[in-house]
Amino acid sequence: MKQLIFAIAAALSLAACNSSDDTNTSGTTAPHAFEGVWVAPAYGRTLAIEGDRLRIFDHTRDYCLESESDLGLSVKDYAIIFKGSDDGQQLTDPGFNGTLTFHAPATVYAKQDQLPQSCRGNLVQRKGRAGYQPNPERDFELLWQTFDELYLSFERKNVDWNAQYAANASTPTIML
Repeated sequence: MKQLIFAIAAALSLAACNSSDDTNTSGTTAPHAFEGVWVAPAYGRTLAIEGDRLRIFDHTRDYCLESESDLGLSVKDYAIIFKGSDDGQQLTDPGFNGTLTFHAPATVYAKQDQLPQSCRGNLVQRKGRAGYQPNPERDFELLWQTFDELYLSFERKNVDWNAQYAANASTPTIML
């Protein structure tokens, strides 16, 4: 998440250097190549872009959190941050994945017709946001599902993730 926010901040800084004015005087926002719902299943991340509004969702099969919303981006900013495929079905975010010595591949988003099922009207609010309700059981399930679906090294680390669930599910203390 910090990587995406950093990339967006960098893009905004670069975009501020551009002196051209592409103001739409009609008062409406025309659709652009980046509009739509974009899903990166390997990261449990979805982008929903409508006009100049970007909503970022982190999700599992049962839970969805809206990470960021209304970051004040313009279409120019999207063009700096993302690379669209020629057929308009993929967005690539080169981002800042990895470390100084290891460069992970870019995040690739595929265009979808709608938000993932878990994000349609079933948003979990984060602590500190309006509508947040403490629920340690839900938060534990969300955390467990996130690792279960997205973490690749349990076998390599000799961790029985299902056994960890069985040992800890009855006394969760996690609060998102």
